[in-house]
Amino acid sequence: MLADKAGRLEDRPLRIKAEIFPYDSVDIEKGLCVLAQPKPSSKQPFINRYQANGQRYIQIVNWPKHQRPHHTEAESKIPSPPLTEKGLEQARERTTKR
Repeated sequence: MLADKAGRLEDRPLRIKAEIFPYDSVDIEKGLCVLAQPKPSSKQPFINRYQANGQRYIQIVNWPKHQRPHHTEAESKIPSPPLTEKGLEQARERTTKR
């Protein structure tokens, strides 16, 4: 609902709260922190919070696995998250397996 075609959105907790829980007393910052913690099962978080060009953003980690945006939807204008050491390692593994 808030994420774009690539599963990215601005990391603006008050705006997210207003959009999702406008009448509820919810600590969105706390919720985002919980979602950004690695899950015990996969060691991967639900979301990746990052900064690019001085702005804060969120990437939903498994977005392409669970969502199929319409082909006419506009491409993301939000920059991709920077690769972490783990992300670089996974990218190397994918390229060496080919």
